[in-house]
Amino acid sequence: MINNIYFDSLYFEVKNTFKSFYFEKKEFQDSFSRLKLHLPQITIPQITTIVSGFYNDVVVVDNNIIIGLDYFLDQDSKFKPQDIPDYILKRYSPDNLVPITMSVYCSQFNKINSLDNTMISEMLNFGKLYYLLQTILPCENPEKLIGYSKEEWDLVNQNEEIIYSVFVDKQLFFETNHLIKNKYLSDRPKTFEISPSCPGRIGAWLGWKIIDSYMQKNPKITIKELLNNTNNKEIFFQSLYKPS
Repeated sequence: MINNIYFDSLYFEVKNTFKSFYFEKKEFQDSFSRLKLHLPQITIPQITTIVSGFYNDVVVVDNNIIIGLDYFLDQDSKFKPQDIPDYILKRYSPDNLVPITMSVYCSQFNKINSLDNTMISEMLNFGKLYYLLQTILPCENPEKLIGYSKEEWDLVNQNEEIIYSVFVDKQLFFETNHLIKNKYLSDRPKTFEISPSCPGRIGAWLGWKIIDSYMQKNPKITIKELLNNTNNKEIFFQSLYKPS
């Protein structure tokens, strides 16, 4: 990287974009303080920022977080990673640095039942993570937490009933076929099986809605208990979720 003639230019662009890192540092401090209220056993990690040469965006190792700031340049930057599709790359911006980093870090606290490979179980695993992020990043726009644009967020919320009805009609909740699940859970430009305008990962978004309903119906359940509960089928039925 040192011998790369463009590396100096990339370094200075990163330096100009993240001049003091004051606001990002404050947001990290606040989010970790809130996280520790719900998960007091955690040790607040050390955060290191680097110019990675587009080698890695966010890496969590033990109690360390390493952030490649070059992934989070402004959208009009002339420097872009070459191995990320445009529909994913649009999420990588200075404003999304903290939500993306916290998403990577917090995923480790989500207990997974490896024996339950149903669609609903995977949906709710995503939903638990987004619910946690919503709690520790209350000032962030919710669409940033899942990586949708404002237009995509408004679209899916306006069509919540239609999206839910597709999952019911196609009997998707207890689907175990990996290829079918990927159509609704994986990173894709669109979920064409629902609509040409429906964004990808729609199952993850719906899982978030179901978890939100579950927590509203069960106000005594703590976030720690939610994350430790691997009986996602029980959570699904107790959520009494029904789009309005």
